[in-house]
Amino acid sequence: MTRICTRLTGQDTARRGLARHTDRIRKALAAEVGDVADAIRRDARAHLDNAGIRPVSRTGRLARSLRIQSSPGSLMARITTPLDYGTFLEFGTRRMPAYPWLAPAVARHATAFRARVIRLLRQLHGSPRP
Repeated sequence: MTRICTRLTGQDTARRGLARHTDRIRKALAAEVGDVADAIRRDARAHLDNAGIRPVSRTGRLARSLRIQSSPGSLMARITTPLDYGTFLEFGTRRMPAYPWLAPAVARHATAFRARVIRLLRQLHGSPRP
């Protein structure tokens, strides 16, 4: 009977190296998420502040209330407002049509964000461009 034994060495080192690489990718992606969230908030504020769009902005209070919520290193960010009428404007009501102000800002940045993430992952991973 033949017996074959293998021994894998360096597994712990490989695991630590992968963890370091993963942390680097996660930090870079978190920075991208933060950058795009800030760009979306600025774009939404500019849209709300556009005086030609009624009834979106009268006082600028909604634009000033926009905040970004995220945890350090998080791959998710929320753009929020404590003002209920932000939702009413975005989606409309039975008596008022929708005046979207956040969704258009997200849509304007979605494609560029996707491209930035792909480019970043290629740079960090070292993959050649197709």
